Amino acid sequence: MIVSNAGVRLWTVQKIPFIVKIQVTILTRRQTLNPADKAVKDALRQMGHGNIESLRLGRFLEFEVDASRTPEQWEALIDVACKDGKTNLANPVLEEWKIKVCP
Repeated sequence: MIVSNAGVRLWTVQKIPFIVKIQVTILTRRQTLNPADKAVKDALRQMGHGNIESLRLGRFLEFEVDASRTPEQWEALIDVACKDGKTNLANPVLEEWKIKVCP
């Protein structure tokens, strides 16, 4: 709160940072033979769910970032991080990913 020279109270508005949510779904590529996919599919069949044609295991990541960049810039940064083998977000040889930016 700021008080003016006339003694009138002036209220200041505190800036609240705008948050952008980024969702990344990482799945094994369809042409990749993943033993874990097969194990889960076989287990489901043994439980009576024999109508499952295909199954791919994956990961779901959710980031909350500030709005200092545009959604397109954030999407490009996450895409580069997935392609880069050093970040371990995804293995570009075995996995594919989808990025969704939620404003």
